[in-house]
Amino acid sequence: MNETGTAGLLNTHSDVERSEAKEQVPVPFEYIVLGSLFRTHKRKGGKRMKKKYYLAAAVIGASMMLTGMAIPVQAAQSEGDSTLQLSGSFNHSQGADVGTVNLDLGYGYFVSANWELGIMQSLGYSIIDDADDQWVASTIPYVNYHFRGLTDNDTFQPFIGAFVGASYNENDTTGTLGPQVGFKSFVNDSTYIMVKYRYEWFFDELSINEIEDTSSDGNHVVTLGVGFVF
Repeated sequence: MNETGTAGLLNTHSDVERSEAKEQVPVPFEYIVLGSLFRTHKRKGGKRMKKKYYLAAAVIGASMMLTGMAIPVQAAQSEGDSTLQLSGSFNHSQGADVGTVNLDLGYGYFVSANWELGIMQSLGYSIIDDADDQWVASTIPYVNYHFRGLTDNDTFQPFIGAFVGASYNENDTTGTLGPQVGFKSFVNDSTYIMVKYRYEWFFDELSINEIEDTSSDGNHVVTLGVGFVF
């Protein structure tokens, strides 16, 4: 066979290999979640819905970018591992003229590779319309279940859980409970970015210097933070 024919066969073989390689590239789970958000946005429409989904997409996209920029990691936690988390949030009580800026510090312990038991201490500063601002604190034990096996080395782990605890200020104390959901995106073997949503329901209204606070209607709280596994 002449040189031209041999070169042609080699080029054809290389093209087939590149084509097969492209077909075998898996779609990261993070991109599936991101695409789902945009599809949901298209179905529901509306300016307010658009802002919410753009914000969620931006947070997930930033988390994906940080994970992608890092070197390959083995992020799967094991039974007996502990976590330390620091996060911040802002929430506004339904039907109330009170908004709260929160700083959360949490500790968790993995009783198995998927189940985490922990406790979170939240310290908040309440901004009140036409009144003096006040502090609010919460001590909240929680349990989370992590979904593993969705990405290589478990660098992206959604979780779902629940909590029950107490919220208090200088005037009053009440109980609180509710569900929570979120995800962790690892940037190296022991550090992750965390996005979490929780719905806080209170046993009784938390009084703030005789100002009505209808927190018993529920608080929607979204937190963004960083965590460490050790």
